[in-house]
Amino acid sequence: MYADYYKFPATPEFSENEETENTPTGELRISSNTALVKIGGSYKTLTATIYNEKSEEITSDYSSFSWSFALGDGTDATDLVSTSEVPGSANKIKVKFLGDESYVGQRLVATCTADDLTDEHSFDILFM
Repeated sequence: MYADYYKFPATPEFSENEETENTPTGELRISSNTALVKIGGSYKTLTATIYNEKSEEITSDYSSFSWSFALGDGTDATDLVSTSEVPGSANKIKVKFLGDESYVGQRLVATCTADDLTDEHSFDILFM
């Protein structure tokens, strides 16, 4: 038995009106040396690193990084966090949690955005 592969050749169909989506060509990743933040503890450094589709670091191509903070339930935590910039590093920020014991067991979520790229990093909140 032989198959006739050429009897009905498949031809791709293209629409002239198809629009391509303008999606980010990179990936932003937030790193930290810990996943814990202590109430009244020291500053923790967060670093946002951007990679292209070939996994090559391209962080230096970006100059503006926006940081925001929320609790795990989505409540804004801007007033509960003290931040400090790292001189000479637009992609780094130091974070200190200022809340009280009532926040023990919750999560602090840091979000960084650079252009259309976004990532989150979560901390477990502990008491010293």
